Amino acid sequence: MQTTILFDLDGTLIDSTEAILNSFNFAFLDNKNKNYDEKKIKALIGISLDEIFKACAVDDVDKYISSYKKQYEKVYLEQSFLLPLVKEALSEAKSFAKLGVVTNKGGFFTAKLLKHLGIFDFFGTIITKDDVSKAKPDAEPINKALETLKQEKENAYLVGDTSIDAKAAKNANIKCVAVEPMYESKEGLAKSGVFIAKNVLEAVLHIKNLEAK
Repeated sequence: MQTTILFDLDGTLIDSTEAILNSFNFAFLDNKNKNYDEKKIKALIGISLDEIFKACAVDDVDKYISSYKKQYEKVYLEQSFLLPLVKEALSEAKSFAKLGVVTNKGGFFTAKLLKHLGIFDFFGTIITKDDVSKAKPDAEPINKALETLKQEKENAYLVGDTSIDAKAAKNANIKCVAVEPMYESKEGLAKSGVFIAKNVLEAVLHIKNLEAK
């Protein structure tokens, strides 16, 4: 069975920190809430939008999400960028594996963003929060991606940057390779027991080496 590599999006393939924090800040301002804590929110990036707002104890999560999306739609294309060596990594991965994206970002933004950044065509499937009932760290997004690609778990990997990704891979019974995290400490991620690469190209080459053994 061919190797499968599923990629997280934010912090793994792209840096959209500016757009995300911009939009969270706007959501708090729009709802006249002075308790915006950028450091706290940055540490939570990776879990779903509703879970972040719940962790911030806002009074009406749906209202804050609406404000967030209103601002994010204005800024996400100009304030999101490919991380170093991503296109090289995806080209290398495509040479020996089927590829997919598994993200807790919403579907409306994900496809447009991948097209804007020129990497949409690398992927055989894109699973977002809108495609599942439970987001990562639940196994459902990974299971759905593998089902869509018609691939087995035996040779499947998730490349991510947070302990949420590591937990999701473990819950789905596939392997996880991480890149150095942007939003949590490297020490915290290391506790998950995953191999941590310097960047996504190194992560792909590590997987290629494992598959060659």
